[in-house]
Amino acid sequence: MSPSARSKGKPIIALRNVSLEREGMRLLDSIDWEVYPGEQWAIIGQNGAGKTLLLKIVATYLWPSRGKVEVLGKEFGKIALQRLRDKISWVSSALEEELPQDQPVIDVLFTGYFSTLRLFDKPTPQIIRRAKRLLKLMGLQGREGQVFRTLSAGEKRKVLVARAIMKKPRILIL
Repeated sequence: MSPSARSKGKPIIALRNVSLEREGMRLLDSIDWEVYPGEQWAIIGQNGAGKTLLLKIVATYLWPSRGKVEVLGKEFGKIALQRLRDKISWVSSALEEELPQDQPVIDVLFTGYFSTLRLFDKPTPQIIRRAKRLLKLMGLQGREGQVFRTLSAGEKRKVLVARAIMKKPRILIL
């Protein structure tokens, strides 16, 4: 660990000897990784190298076969993962495919706040104001009522980023 990393306090993500196996195949092997507050990381590698699997573990959607995972100081197995999920947002192409495409853009942002795929709860005036501010920030002001599927690929990506930051996550995975 570098001196600058030590001065940042405790890591917000800590993986120790993390491995993932499926159907007898080792997909991730003995990963050690720490991320400290304020750091930005890029995970690069060939197709099939395990980048998405690693991020699914960090985002609490996969459990490793071996090793120890701590996110925001909480160790997997010692906390309900949903409590951690509420503090992590992830923008992925898989999420875009899972979202119902017939929703208005603003409802897509609301689902980010409520951590759902479809809107079930009524947003408060404060949540509505936040969604509109984020759409303006993304250059999508006036598109609140537009159906999500009618957006261009770039506009959809902007909506997904705005959706991800609706709940003010501690960790944002892009």
